[in-house]
Amino acid sequence: MKKKRSHFLQSIRGKIFLMGGTAITALLILGATGAASLNRNNSNNDVLTQMNHIHLCQYENKSLETSYLYFLEDSYLAAIVDNFDRMKAYIHQADEASKGRFREEIQTMAQETDKCRENYNSLRELGNARGYTAEAGGYQQFAKDDEQLTQSFQAVADDHSWVDGKWMEIGSNVVRVQENGKTFYKYTYEGELPSLGKRDQFLVRIGATAADYHGELAVNRIVLHKGKQQKQIDISRITEDDLAGSYGAAAGEFVRQDFRKEASIVTTGTFQSANNSWEEISIKFPLKGYEIQDYDKVTFDVYLESGTFADLTVAYAISEKYDFNKTLKNINESFAEYSRNVMEGKEVSAQADEIQKVFETIRRNLDRYVSDQQQKQELVSLIGSKEQAFAEMAQQDQTVLKLKQDNIRLAEALTKQIEDVRQSVEAEAAAAQQGMIMVIVVVLAVSFALLALITMAVARSISHNIHIFQNTLSGISHGNLAARADIRSKDEFAVFGQLVNSFLDRMADVLKKVQKVSEDVRMSGETLDDMAIRSGNAALGISNAVSEISTGAVTQADETETAAGKIEEMGRSFQTITDHVERLGNAADQMHQASMESARFMLELREANEQTVNAFSQVSGHTHTTNDAAQKIKEAAELITSIASQTNLLSLNASIEAARAGDAGKGFAVVAMEIQKLAEQSSGSADIISRIISDLTAQADITVKIVDEVSGVMQLQQQKLRLTQERFAVLEEGIGQSALETKKIREQTGSCAAARKEVEEVITSLASISEENAAAAEETTASMTELAAMMERMSLSSGNLKEIAKQLEYDLKFFQFEEALHGISKKENRKRSV
Repeated sequence: MKKKRSHFLQSIRGKIFLMGGTAITALLILGATGAASLNRNNSNNDVLTQMNHIHLCQYENKSLETSYLYFLEDSYLAAIVDNFDRMKAYIHQADEASKGRFREEIQTMAQETDKCRENYNSLRELGNARGYTAEAGGYQQFAKDDEQLTQSFQAVADDHSWVDGKWMEIGSNVVRVQENGKTFYKYTYEGELPSLGKRDQFLVRIGATAADYHGELAVNRIVLHKGKQQKQIDISRITEDDLAGSYGAAAGEFVRQDFRKEASIVTTGTFQSANNSWEEISIKFPLKGYEIQDYDKVTFDVYLESGTFADLTVAYAISEKYDFNKTLKNINESFAEYSRNVMEGKEVSAQADEIQKVFETIRRNLDRYVSDQQQKQELVSLIGSKEQAFAEMAQQDQTVLKLKQDNIRLAEALTKQIEDVRQSVEAEAAAAQQGMIMVIVVVLAVSFALLALITMAVARSISHNIHIFQNTLSGISHGNLAARADIRSKDEFAVFGQLVNSFLDRMADVLKKVQKVSEDVRMSGETLDDMAIRSGNAALGISNAVSEISTGAVTQADETETAAGKIEEMGRSFQTITDHVERLGNAADQMHQASMESARFMLELREANEQTVNAFSQVSGHTHTTNDAAQKIKEAAELITSIASQTNLLSLNASIEAARAGDAGKGFAVVAMEIQKLAEQSSGSADIISRIISDLTAQADITVKIVDEVSGVMQLQQQKLRLTQERFAVLEEGIGQSALETKKIREQTGSCAAARKEVEEVITSLASISEENAAAAEETTASMTELAAMMERMSLSSGNLKEIAKQLEYDLKFFQFEEALHGISKKENRKRSV
């Protein structure tokens, strides 16, 4: 029969292939879209990762900048420059990952990064040249003369820091006046001013020795003169804080008030003759705003209440200079703060101007306060050098500030660029996601529609042909081998029908032959069953014998394995002993080495102790010498005390002689009084020195005793060290003997370990052989058991074969194919098949 072929597109296979092609096409489109989207997302993620790395480097740079401001180490700036190199690499990687999509932004970032790196290199060079501490660069030049300036300024402060005017007696040089119903006497003081430079305080001094004056006292009209030029001190501007500097044992409270229509300082005088000592009232007037160095004379009025004021004397004093050292300290502190602000990138123009003004103030005050021209020139030169160093650094600092401001601007721009790239990447990712979703929706909709149409066509064709085949197969199931399938369609079912019809024709021929063969099969099954029974009995006997051999082999293997375990345990014990002996030998070597080092240390300790004994002997000698010197100082102090007593007696005699001389001896009486005070102070100081020397002598005696005791202890310690050294020698000999014995034990242990290894190898070989025998016996037993099982199954199969042959004979009688083929016409057969 000619084989029928189906048309591909009309066949079920063609329709299924069409469905598969549609699905595969949809999957390819979706896969390509997804792959492109994933590739784009990966690229965007790489770009975002590099942006995050760059942002992290920016944060690290901020942290390094803060650390640099705190520690002032160039290594932090070097780390920042290295970070910019890393940022440049990240930017390059981002450019490669973006594949040119954000090239403009990334190139801008690269340019800004290069500019920042260049700026930081410039900052490093400027910072190293300038220096931000007094130990380096321009800062060092700025501070190099500070010590010399401090000493020179202190010399200025100490030079005539207090200048007294001439003391004048009031006597009868007074004018009587009335004020507030009281009678006062006005004394006008006039004195020359020295050419020693400006001072900041002017003092009116009123004093006397053994004078009696109790009454109100006022001072006003302090006038500075130079030729016809005059300048009056404005007392009305004096505050309570200014008056706080006034003092005097004979003064009451100082009050500023008007006296005779003039601003005045008023107090109460309480001079006591019974005190028999110098008493004074000093009223302090600040000279801020007054150029006293430009005048050569001063006058002021003193008003005294009527009474015994004739013994009082009046003078002036000028004191206190401009504090150059304080100003120098302020300049250094201001410059340190200024430098810190420069480092932080802050605006410092105002600070620089303030520092410059302080330099100008110092120069002005040098002209006003320093009268020594050589000293002034030296100070002007030093201050000029310091000011020049500041000016040079200030000029450099403007460049530094520009670089720092540029870096801040670039950092902000870089941050903005990073954020712009992030937003662009996120926007692109969102757009790609929306596009992919649209493609997926369209592809799925079209694919679903095509697949639904094809599925409906296939289902309809299959349902129709299955109904036809169901009728044909129903006839066959009732034994009608003459039934045939319809083969008029052009799909797979027509091919199936043709094959079924061929099968039915062939089956009719085969069934005839099967009926004849089934009888032969039944006879062969009976013969096979008998043979299987006999083979099973023989296999059972062999299996029992092999099982007994296997049991013996297993027992032998177990016993051999137990012996091997014992030998292995013995080996571990030997190994433990060997390890302990090895450690014992090492410990003995270490003990021997330690004993040698200890002996050497004891020898060094003994030598050090001898040196200590010698040193203590020298200390004892020096202590005795010091004690003798203290005794001599004590004798000198006693001599000073004697001289002070005689001086005191002479000053007393001088005072008596001055009293006898009357008014002419008053000045000498003051000198005698001062000499008496100096004598009393010298006597007191000598007493203090005597007490200190006595304490020093007592302490020296105690020190001598302690040194003697320590020397005895050191001698005893020397003897103990000698005995200890001898004991260490005995110990070293014992340790050496112990090391020799340990070496012998180690050699014997090694021999035992070698013998143990040989026994272990023999036992291991025997165990392997036993295990192989047991395994072979078990395999043989398993094989015989399997053979017996196979014989059993063969016997069972032969019985089944007989039953199947009988059933086959019975079933074949169901088909009446010869009569059916001859008794049914082709037309009826076609009707049945339909």
